[in-house]
Amino acid sequence: MKLELEFTITETSEDTIEGTFNGHDEYGMTQMIASYAITQYIHQKFGWDNEKLGVSLFEENGKEIDCDSKHGIFVAWKDGVPA
Repeated sequence: MKLELEFTITETSEDTIEGTFNGHDEYGMTQMIASYAITQYIHQKFGWDNEKLGVSLFEENGKEIDCDSKHGIFVAWKDGVPA
């Protein structure tokens, strides 16, 4: 199985980073890996605390992704996903 993932950061602020992602496989594993990969990249690139950092993936219409989602947007929060 081949997994492919591409993401682009489009906007940054002091406590959030937003961007787009593309990636899909027939088992929905790419979406799970996307959150982890984005978290690791932001931790390394921006120095945000890996333990607090939260990432959520959405379709362009704001709906949370599901196993059929092939691309969308992501939002990363420096101090975790807001409640």
